[in-house]
Amino acid sequence: MDKNKPSSRLFFSANKTARAYLEKILYQTSIEVFMAGLINGYLIMILLFLLGYRVGPSTHLTLIYLIPIAAITLTAGRMNGVIAVFVATMMEFLSSHHNLPLGINSLPLIWNAVNCLVFFLVFSLLVSELKRVKISERLLSRLDPKTGLFNGKYFTELVSKEIDRGKRYNHPISILYIECENLQQTIRALGPKVGDEIIMTSATCLRRTLRSTDSLAYFGGSEFGAVLPETNGNQAAATIRRLKNQLLDCTVENLWPVNYRIGVETFTEFTQPPEMMVKQAYLHMRREKARVQAETVVTPEIAT
Repeated sequence: MDKNKPSSRLFFSANKTARAYLEKILYQTSIEVFMAGLINGYLIMILLFLLGYRVGPSTHLTLIYLIPIAAITLTAGRMNGVIAVFVATMMEFLSSHHNLPLGINSLPLIWNAVNCLVFFLVFSLLVSELKRVKISERLLSRLDPKTGLFNGKYFTELVSKEIDRGKRYNHPISILYIECENLQQTIRALGPKVGDEIIMTSATCLRRTLRSTDSLAYFGGSEFGAVLPETNGNQAAATIRRLKNQLLDCTVENLWPVNYRIGVETFTEFTQPPEMMVKQAYLHMRREKARVQAETVVTPEIAT
């Protein structure tokens, strides 16, 4: 069996899940910002229209229309930006040419209006693309390139967001700290390629088992973390059992001599900073690891 193919499919699935979640967060605009951008943008357009209507074609306000177009595109999205382009073009045309004498050749006016429309449209699309590029950079800075999961730095931000939600709705949250034991020994025995395969497969097994509302991160080395919103202690324990079963299936199927330790802390009061909450889950994992009776995932020994 070609082990690379299924693990690659799982990797891209995990990567797609993390990217989709991040894009939702980064592109999401609060209704207040959305409405403020639309209202302020169109108010500026109306003021420019009235000014142009009063002073006539002697005053060129075309470039100033770029300000409300940019504001609407950035806050309300590309489609609303395109609508703003057509509205701005119409306003600019009507305010500049409302008092022209009858019988004047209209072709140059129409040509100028078309040029103005194209100019506004290109500008709006460039602003939208710039926003997309900036968001992509932020997205990539929050993902681990190997696993496609969130990185450790952004995981702390996710915990902070869940703390705010927990306070607002009085919901518990649980934090998991997961370590893949014997990874370094396995890498020395079987090579770094197998080590990468273990990490990628572990990541996708974890992601596949957790809920879509749960957030999973790779800290580097052999450690992962997960934050489970609206999850009490009993629910977290049930989640850990499912994770261990999935991880056991993955390791046995691939004959990998690794074990997994999972520490968990459930919080109903949020008086600590997110870093300390993650540390508590880590310390719980270390205590579990130190106990002789700790639950482990038993896997085959390295073949000699």
